[in-house]
Amino acid sequence: MAGGHTPGSSERCDECKQRRKKCDLQAPQCGRCRRGGRQCSGPKSKTLFVHRQTGSFPSTTQRQILIEAYRDRSADTATQVRLTPEQFYEATTQHIDGLRAILAGYEWHSSLTKDSVALSTNQALLTTTYAALLSEFDPARTVGIFSADRVDTPSAMHYSNVAKVVRSLLPLIPLASPMLNRSIFSLLALYYGLLHGCPELAELARSSYTAVLGLYSRHLGTVMLKTEDEGSTSKADIFMYTSFALQAFEHVNEADVYGSGHLAHIDGALSFLQKLGPNAMRNSPSMRTAFSGFRGIVAFVSINRRQPSFLADFEWLQMPYMDSEKTTRDCLNDLGLEVPGHLAVVDQLLKSARSDQLPPKSVVDQCLKQLMDIASLRRRLENWYYALEVSTPGALFWCQTDPVIKSANCQDSECTPEYSNNFHQLAFSSGPIAGLLVQYWSFQLELLMAAIDLQEAVLRFDGQQAASSAVQQATAPGLRRDRTKANEVAQLILQGEPRVGSCLEGFLSLLPPLRSASRYFERRRAARSIEAGRAKNEREDVGHTRDTPSPKLELVQFKGLRGE
Repeated sequence: MAGGHTPGSSERCDECKQRRKKCDLQAPQCGRCRRGGRQCSGPKSKTLFVHRQTGSFPSTTQRQILIEAYRDRSADTATQVRLTPEQFYEATTQHIDGLRAILAGYEWHSSLTKDSVALSTNQALLTTTYAALLSEFDPARTVGIFSADRVDTPSAMHYSNVAKVVRSLLPLIPLASPMLNRSIFSLLALYYGLLHGCPELAELARSSYTAVLGLYSRHLGTVMLKTEDEGSTSKADIFMYTSFALQAFEHVNEADVYGSGHLAHIDGALSFLQKLGPNAMRNSPSMRTAFSGFRGIVAFVSINRRQPSFLADFEWLQMPYMDSEKTTRDCLNDLGLEVPGHLAVVDQLLKSARSDQLPPKSVVDQCLKQLMDIASLRRRLENWYYALEVSTPGALFWCQTDPVIKSANCQDSECTPEYSNNFHQLAFSSGPIAGLLVQYWSFQLELLMAAIDLQEAVLRFDGQQAASSAVQQATAPGLRRDRTKANEVAQLILQGEPRVGSCLEGFLSLLPPLRSASRYFERRRAARSIEAGRAKNEREDVGHTRDTPSPKLELVQFKGLRGE
């Protein structure tokens, strides 16, 4: 079972759970504790989600559950400090798959209050549950649901894309829009249900999402695309907020898979957003914040599709923020939204090169121009990184074996990584910083892979004399540097796995960048396979020619003997 869990792990007594032993679930004392002479707290009964009052929610979040999941994981590779990049990738993705399975299977014991009554759709019950959820997500609380709330350093307050959407929606509750409130309820209930391992709450969230999606679709055509009353929230704004909430729900529900339904809903939201125009995002701080979080989701979806969106246009990058200062993540999302456009151009150039649609010289020239454009975007990404470095006290990240820098770590009691394997040596100043850097590295890796493809295409035209010797000499070293850099960046993403994945918010943020790393290692694997096949064919050809040399080869050998 993923994560080293045993059957009934959520019902084990505390003593067996702490000792990571299988519990026979006997009451009032389990057999293992009885035989060992230990006092036993007894097995835990399964939890049903029913809340009759707001106070039944725990006062703090349960991100410690994820930490326990890391601690319980099998560490068979713990002694393998020196791993090849492929081994590193395989070991890390196994850990990710284990955490993903835990999320999908609700294998964590819920900390929610027990109740013997089954879940009900009673409106009063739903109302109190909604109030309890709102209280848990309230940013004003000393200990909030998001990791950045627990970091007391202002320079580390970098909220994730999902967190930005949630934060923007909470002040809208007084609008009393049934459709909007239902969409907010769906998002919060799903997040909380996954965080606490409560399948009943998560299923209730999905049912609520289905209902609000149908309501949204039925009434979308009747929406007026302008404000009815000056100073009021327009019907179009309500629908846009609802759309943002639904997209965030789907991102939390399917962060590691972009299904056809999710992509269709993304396209629908983008179409509606385009009709509203960029100025509509300035209607209120909440609209601008929700839009900011949505942009981050779209950036990764567009990269996965390798297709640009209109959000990368100048007016959409600038106009929504004319009255406010962009956050560090906003600036990073600006750059990330430009990445898919470059990937689309590279794909088209490579397609032209393979199909001989353009003369080789023209393909080489266009490849060189695109390489310059990619290099320019990479420099801007590096400038973003330097700005983050300057604005953050201490080091952003370091090798945890360094005794000097290690003391600079910003501790978070509820979001602490478990470095269960020795090859995960990277430490970060805080969780929010780790999330930012993993996203930054994923954008860099996508651009590096595109640059590698272009440089390889230029070098392939060497035999056709489409590129001058000077171009060839400049391209080959650049290709070697980019291959080395891509390998380094891909492993940095994997190194961030324990820190970013130690909380649910971080785990959701890690999955899209992990997709970029997966693409990189799949490319490496395919390239190695091709090289191995080519070497095998060459060996077979050599063996064959030694036995029965071809006439052409005999002629060459004869000329060689004559000194020709």
